[in-house]
Amino acid sequence: MANFCMKCGASLEGNVKFCKACGAPVDGIVKIKEPSQPARVNQTQSEPVRTTKAAPAKTQSSNKGIIAILVLVIIVLCGGGGYYYYHTQQIAAQEAAAKAAEQKAAEEKAAAEEAAAKEAAEKEAQAKKEKITAYARAAISELNENEETLSTLAANINSGRYVPSQLLRMATNVSSKIEKNRNNMKNKEQVDDATLINEVDELFSIQSKRASCMSKGIQGETDQYRIGGNYYDEYQSKFNAFKQKYGI
Repeated sequence: MANFCMKCGASLEGNVKFCKACGAPVDGIVKIKEPSQPARVNQTQSEPVRTTKAAPAKTQSSNKGIIAILVLVIIVLCGGGGYYYYHTQQIAAQEAAAKAAEQKAAEEKAAAEEAAAKEAAEKEAQAKKEKITAYARAAISELNENEETLSTLAANINSGRYVPSQLLRMATNVSSKIEKNRNNMKNKEQVDDATLINEVDELFSIQSKRASCMSKGIQGETDQYRIGGNYYDEYQSKFNAFKQKYGI
């Protein structure tokens, strides 16, 4: 008969106080036959089963901790990424707004400058037009005065009341008056319009030619009266066109 531990079934030698296999105190001894040893083996093999079952519990707990940490890291990263995205979007929006405001200010400034330039150009054009009109009116006044003296000379020639010497003095006075008025226009403040100046001078020139034709006619060149008449028609045509052109 052999002695065995009541807890683990290990064989006990002599009068021991503790089992060498499981360390349990030996309170009782089981005496069984040797063939029952396989049962002890089965009990001994069952112990590792209990040990192997405890290990997965620790592994699962460790895995849960790792997963929790990973989830926390993901949350932090997502939160940080979301904040970074929001922050960059805010900066982009602010930059876009600043750029739009700058562009708007530039456009408004350009529009204001354009309007000011346009207004200045319009004022300048208006001032030039008024100056041209004033010059044209002054020229017409001088030309009309010359026409009166030319008409008086023609009437005196046709009256037959004056001898040629008297008529020649009248013709000379008329020519002098025409040149005087012509020089008055040249001495006036000139306008920045060469066409206008030339048109006025041409009208004075035609009047001067008419006075010369009358003087030559008085001296016996009667054909000069006809030529003077042609100059008269030319003058009237250009004078009327001149007044229409400048709205006078």
